[in-house]
Amino acid sequence: MLCPRTDKALRTEAVSNYKSFDGVKIATKRDLYRNNILEQRITITSVTHSEIEEAVFDYHRYQPPTAVRGLPNLSKNSPGVPDKTDRSILAKMEQWSVPGMAVAVFRKGKIVKADGYGFADVEQRIPVLPETCFPIASMTKTFTAAGVMILVQERRIRLEDSVKVFFNDVPKSWEAITVERLLNHSSGLPLQPYQWSALKNYTRESIFEAIRTSPLEYAPGERATYSNAGYHLLGLILSQVTGESFENFIRQRILEKSGMKQTCFFDGPIPCRTKGYIVTPDGELIAAFHKSVENGGAAGGMVSNVIDIGKWDSALSAGEILDSATLERMETPLPQANGTDSESTLGWFIATRGGYRVVGHGGDSGTGFQTRISRFEKEQTTIVVLSNGQMCDPWWVISELAARYVPGFRR
Repeated sequence: MLCPRTDKALRTEAVSNYKSFDGVKIATKRDLYRNNILEQRITITSVTHSEIEEAVFDYHRYQPPTAVRGLPNLSKNSPGVPDKTDRSILAKMEQWSVPGMAVAVFRKGKIVKADGYGFADVEQRIPVLPETCFPIASMTKTFTAAGVMILVQERRIRLEDSVKVFFNDVPKSWEAITVERLLNHSSGLPLQPYQWSALKNYTRESIFEAIRTSPLEYAPGERATYSNAGYHLLGLILSQVTGESFENFIRQRILEKSGMKQTCFFDGPIPCRTKGYIVTPDGELIAAFHKSVENGGAAGGMVSNVIDIGKWDSALSAGEILDSATLERMETPLPQANGTDSESTLGWFIATRGGYRVVGHGGDSGTGFQTRISRFEKEQTTIVVLSNGQMCDPWWVISELAARYVPGFRR
């Protein structure tokens, strides 16, 4: 079984030779590849273990996946004859070994295009439709940011508040970390404060302790680097200020208000969910190793589909979630210590593509999914791409769709 390392897709781990130790199946052989070349091999000969935080390890969820012996023939699953753009997307999916993808284009809140291609589950031949749900771990942060800005708008939180206002017994170095710096990734906190393990049941408290004891990577405000740790803290701040769980707050103030009936956290039934896929160093397509993200909270752990994400974008643009002044502040980058503006805003990232300013968010889950939402603000056009292939390039797909649906866009 292969699973990609979270740092770079060029690094891949292969785990095999599963053996049972006191009823727990563990891979005893681990190979680390870099650029398809074996770099390191680790062999486990004995195992000692103890119960971790009363967690029960269900090894059935972590058994090696069945290999897919090749990418099946892909097609557009939505009604209508495939056009030139559809054919280009399908050709790229073949090139990238991406089994399934859903895309949607919205203009002024109305659906211009919504299509599904390929398979949500290759083994079961389940097709991807616009209603098919994908994990949206990175995009979850935009909901978190909007939740914080709702409280800023209601004057229950101030962007300039230090995190020490909300947490006791935190390092002195945290004094300069503000809510604003958590939102735009300039806090100095690490990307990920803990090493994920299938054997461990992470609680919000244990994640906070891991963040609290992690040294800052740079002085707050010095620069901006992507951090999941900051969003974990924002989720805890939301809960503390509102007196309710982060999940309930997001459901009531964002999901329900936007009419997002198919978007949910991993704490309930997941409708029409897809399976993630990666490509091994020898070119074989396999289902990705299942990674538990149930405790992702404010930094992940949600699923959605392109239709629901369009509803969220429409509600946000129409002022139903935030007023225009608060939304504009949310989409304005902060100046950095070196005098330049950061590409990250308060929950979004800014880029220039094809001569247009694009506000968006996306990323990969590390388990075979690549997703992105891109908002062409002045053109009032939003494009959403969700895929279940690790090698997918969502930016290419967005550019292909923008070339057709955004007037004047230059590839």
